[in-house]
Amino acid sequence: ARRLSVNYLNEYMGGIDTKSARFKYLFRRLCTTVETLLTSLAAEFKNSEFVMTDFELKIGKNQDISPLSLKLTDGNVIEVYGKADRVDTCRIGEDVYIRVVDYKTGSKKFKLNDVLNGLSLQMLIYLFTICENGKERYGGNTIPAGILYFPAKDPVFTLKRHLSQDEIKAKRQDDLKQNGLLLGDAEVLDKMEKGLNGIYIPVK
Repeated sequence: ARRLSVNYLNEYMGGIDTKSARFKYLFRRLCTTVETLLTSLAAEFKNSEFVMTDFELKIGKNQDISPLSLKLTDGNVIEVYGKADRVDTCRIGEDVYIRVVDYKTGSKKFKLNDVLNGLSLQMLIYLFTICENGKERYGGNTIPAGILYFPAKDPVFTLKRHLSQDEIKAKRQDDLKQNGLLLGDAEVLDKMEKGLNGIYIPVK
């Protein structure tokens, strides 16, 4: 990842030699974050039967997925457009389970109360729209498997003294754990994370 980042910098941004100290710091920090996220993703998908299927999936007219259409009581229709950061799929027989993942650089946490109060509906709307209008794209009976927020940042945390490297690694991984809402189906959840140890998804 670092090599590719440096190549991009040299090819499109004139190299690092002419850049300010602040730019160099931010660039190194970004490279570290990318390496951390790629390492975490590689470890997760090595232990999962879900696969990354779409990135930056566009929802709207003449886009990747048709928009969600809502008919109002007065007869008018509104359409919901958007873009899903990532869509993961897993086929079980004729069923294709859909999971929508949103990358967050902040500390976004899923709260069911927000949904019940009509807030934080974006990801669920994306999920149900993709399942409703994505049958042809994904080639099967599309079923919602869940939504996840992925922490797209390098973890920063306070450590106690004399921790082992394994304990530090575990704390780092815990800060990278995704949060969200998942389908209550043990078979599907086990395909997200074999053994359901709660390392990558918020389920044990």
